Amino acid sequence: MPKAKFYLDKPEKDYTYIMMSFAYHGKRVRYSSQQKIKTKDWNDNKREVRQSYENYAFLNQHLKTLSNKVDEYYLEYKTKGIIPTPKQLREKLDIYNNRAKEVQKLTLFEFIESYLVEIKGKRAVSTIKSHRKIFNHLKKYAKSRNRTLDFEDIDLEFYHDYLDYLYEAPNMFGLNTAGDHIKHIKTFLGVATEKGINTNLKFRGKLFKKPSEETTAIYLNVDELGLIYNLQLEKFSRLDNVRDLFIVGCYTGLRFGDFSRLTNDNILERRDNDGRPYRVLRVFTNKTGATVEVPLTPHVKAIFEKHSLGKGYVIPRSISNQKMNEYLKELGQIAGLTERVLKAKSKGGKRIEVSKKKYELISTHTARRSFATNAFLAGVPTISIMKITGHKTEKAFMKYIKISEEDNARINSTHLFFNEVPMAAVK
Repeated sequence: MPKAKFYLDKPEKDYTYIMMSFAYHGKRVRYSSQQKIKTKDWNDNKREVRQSYENYAFLNQHLKTLSNKVDEYYLEYKTKGIIPTPKQLREKLDIYNNRAKEVQKLTLFEFIESYLVEIKGKRAVSTIKSHRKIFNHLKKYAKSRNRTLDFEDIDLEFYHDYLDYLYEAPNMFGLNTAGDHIKHIKTFLGVATEKGINTNLKFRGKLFKKPSEETTAIYLNVDELGLIYNLQLEKFSRLDNVRDLFIVGCYTGLRFGDFSRLTNDNILERRDNDGRPYRVLRVFTNKTGATVEVPLTPHVKAIFEKHSLGKGYVIPRSISNQKMNEYLKELGQIAGLTERVLKAKSKGGKRIEVSKKKYELISTHTARRSFATNAFLAGVPTISIMKITGHKTEKAFMKYIKISEEDNARINSTHLFFNEVPMAAVK
């Protein structure tokens, strides 16, 4: 547990302020006690006021209270799974000491607009784009219901009515899309609450939850990836680069936003325990900010060498996500991935099933899912795969793994349980 320390602001002077320092997780809060004393009245070893000072007991108690308060506010954030910024802790201390500036009274929509401006350049472009999309829907909802919408209006009645708005025409969204809306709204309200702008905490209730459903999402097994990898695309040159970039995604587990912006600077050389060199992709991920390293597979190295024309390694150039998704379906069709897949999803909040050809379901995200599933099937430790994919819990990771009934039977066919005679021997 971090501990606050006190020191003199300007010990070289005869008369100076007592300051507090609170260090945690590589961050530091410096905060003035607003109490001045003579330098000679300060005990630097004990970091407290000497008894020679007339009101030493009162002043030392004040410092102790300040220390307890910063501990309290720090733990308050930590129990929510948040590492507070120094600014957040200072704001809390200012409120306690009646030094806080009057919080600007913003409406919900004014706050969201200011928040989107505040995080520009500090969050992933995709995150800000999603925030903006949900914000636009909130404004459309308010207009369609002919009502104003402010912080005090966000309650269970709003929650159910907003879900109805998402499920009804013209939106007709599924459960996961609706859940994404609720997640973003809870983010807006959470930030506003931390800033002291919102005091309505009904959005944190158990019933104000994110709707979700398990959907049918495909992955491509190593044989199917082989079909795409080995395609002769002389007559489809526009698809050649897309195919190569997709294969890079399938063997690195990176999101499109990361594998589409790779450069030669991301390729580093490492050495194993025996001193033998090997190459990795080192990437600072765009969505989470985590750094990952992925060893280059023979497929990926071959692609990089192909694009370098024999001069080292060169990353395939990228195109837009939308265009790449369009071309990937064409690649899958050329590769003969025409197997029918029964896809379950919801529309307008109701569960439906549709039959699609496998190539119709391929997207850039299929690459990441294929990496995770194929690595899992190959016996790569789950924790090692999660280190690359960025999943925080095994439960979340296992939802990501898409194993067919045939794959599951094949894996278990060699398991000891299915091959040894049980204790109650079969006669």
